[in-house]
Amino acid sequence: VSSAYVTISSVNIDGSDKIYTAGMSISSYSAIFYSSITVQQADGIYSSAAGSLISYSTVATLTLSSGRGIYFLGATSNTITHGYFYARNWHGIGFYFGSNYNTVSYSTGSSDGTLNGGLIIRNSSYNVVTQSYLAGNTDNYGIEISSSVGNDISFSTIVSNHGTDAACTIPPMNNQCPALWLRNASSNVFTNAYVNENWTKPSVATVLTGLYPSTHGAKEEIDALADDV
Repeated sequence: VSSAYVTISSVNIDGSDKIYTAGMSISSYSAIFYSSITVQQADGIYSSAAGSLISYSTVATLTLSSGRGIYFLGATSNTITHGYFYARNWHGIGFYFGSNYNTVSYSTGSSDGTLNGGLIIRNSSYNVVTQSYLAGNTDNYGIEISSSVGNDISFSTIVSNHGTDAACTIPPMNNQCPALWLRNASSNVFTNAYVNENWTKPSVATVLTGLYPSTHGAKEEIDALADDV
């Protein structure tokens, strides 16, 4: 969609292997409602525009290369709500390079790709994520925030389902994929965050590993994380 102020509702796109850029590309002040997009070789939704709304829609990109559920590149002041965004091998939701002041609410971002998570915020600032579920399902993190400032994550669940034997090879983490991965990120805010234990050691171990205390085992003063966690 090259024109602004376009509304798309109740549309089903099944791209098979014939779409190579994006299932849908939208311009500024457009809206997508109640729609479904499935692509095999591309990003699900792409935008570098401003002021658009994506709601009550599902997106799945099944490519084994770099397809994202939603790919925002320099896109600003957009709203994503009540959506499900899945990527087989890249990020469920991606904010890249100047994608600022966007809002995600009541949504799921999910990825099965190695080293890629449910949400990435890279070189993008002042975005809000609330009441959402962000999951890295296989050998990866839930959220990565890198070289970004002023983002606000609240009332959300962040999951890294890598398990204790997964080969998470993000340097220098070796076999540890945290649910939340911060790289050169400052002044980001996490409100209404909850911990899994009432004291430091097991709570920090959970933050570092993405595992419940009952799984990582560092619950008492004498406990230490196992080498394979």
